[in-house]
Amino acid sequence: MKKSEKKESEDPEQNAERADPPEKDRRGYLKTVGALVAGLAVGGAAAWLGKPAERLPGATVTERVTETVTETVTTTTAAKEISVLGVDCEQTRKILDITRESFEKEFGITVNMEISGTGEIMTKLPTMLAAAACPYDVIVYPGDSAPGLAEYFRPIDDFIEKYDVRLDEFVPALMGYVKFKDQIIGLPWRSDFFLHVYNEEAYENVGIEKPAETWSEFLENALQVNDPPNMYAFAAQGKDFWGITQEFFAYLLSSGGEMFDENMMPMINSDIGVEALTYYVDLFHVHKVTHPESMALGYMEKLFELIGGRVASIFEWPWSWTEAQNPEKSVIVGKCGGWTVPGNVIPGRMFAGGWGTFIPKESKKAEEAFQWCNWITQPKWEKEVVMRKGDTCPVRIATLNDPELAAEFKVFEGLSKSSSVCIQGPNFPEWNECRQILFRYMHDAYDEKLTPKETLDKAAEEWHDVLEKAGYYA
Repeated sequence: MKKSEKKESEDPEQNAERADPPEKDRRGYLKTVGALVAGLAVGGAAAWLGKPAERLPGATVTERVTETVTETVTTTTAAKEISVLGVDCEQTRKILDITRESFEKEFGITVNMEISGTGEIMTKLPTMLAAAACPYDVIVYPGDSAPGLAEYFRPIDDFIEKYDVRLDEFVPALMGYVKFKDQIIGLPWRSDFFLHVYNEEAYENVGIEKPAETWSEFLENALQVNDPPNMYAFAAQGKDFWGITQEFFAYLLSSGGEMFDENMMPMINSDIGVEALTYYVDLFHVHKVTHPESMALGYMEKLFELIGGRVASIFEWPWSWTEAQNPEKSVIVGKCGGWTVPGNVIPGRMFAGGWGTFIPKESKKAEEAFQWCNWITQPKWEKEVVMRKGDTCPVRIATLNDPELAAEFKVFEGLSKSSSVCIQGPNFPEWNECRQILFRYMHDAYDEKLTPKETLDKAAEEWHDVLEKAGYYA
């Protein structure tokens, strides 16, 4: 047995299973992507890469969220250098600021980092990789979207062995996103554990002492704190396909439901699934505790309702808690709590999100690139990023359970608990298509055009058609 195999957790409950597409269909999928985008590669990639770097000193991520941003940061001259494409967020900037001097001193490698918006990375990168026109040595990319590009990423099992990387130090659910076909193709970099983020002061004002542990308690609290139009108890995220779908999954999974069975047959229309969707529709139409504009709210709009003091709670990733501490935007600085999402069986059970670092097969500096990927997630640097208020999204178990961080940032208790019960989400190329199908039908449920049962039956049927066409049931 290889050393790297020994270092993974041997607890089956800590290693969620993933279904991969059949080899034939996966290759067909990648060939199709390549054929579609190759003709655009020369003009599209050249135009993007030829664009002058833009520097926006002092601007925050939120202020740049709707813009196309490219910033190049170069360290002092060294014997070697690597080029990194990073996502535009404070954690990226903090990590570079904190680690580049020590990394260069340790390895003699300069890091040239280009920082771009999430949408730009996800749009442009597949084009460049499919056309063998990628100039980067490291790509920072969403873990749940990585399977669609796995053909272009270099397996790193050899480097894990050589540098004695302890894989069991990472949250197990996050490791699932950087594996494909029994090979490791990246390292976790930024975690996302779904949280119940809430206005502590609003809760305390009506006598609510702690956040809900069950979904019935959440409804009780919502009815108690709801005071329209001054404050609504809850805001959903109906504008984006990952919004209301992940809220639905939070109820489904924390209440003992599943999205697929062991044969990849959809299970969202199970009794628990119908119960979950009925719950959210009733929050909106029957109990009227959900913000009335929720179906038009995107992530930022929903966040601004919370930190603007107009909504008492949302279900969201940890970055929303971080933004609530920004006095330039938030009226609930120091008054925002973060805890696990409720659950009728396992509170906090939800699939983990996050980003990974991946090395393109084209890179001529793969080993140097791997050294950086491993360096930036060491607990020392993760902790310093958090302490300097860069973000609250560690991937190492030790950082999430650090007592000093828990004492300084009250959200860490919820993060630690969520990380211990989270599972790996679906990890196959058709997953985003499935979520978009569910998103479309969920709008029909919220608009009362379909019952929750009808909604989920139709969505499950289309999921089955997508997966059957892809060859999962052959």
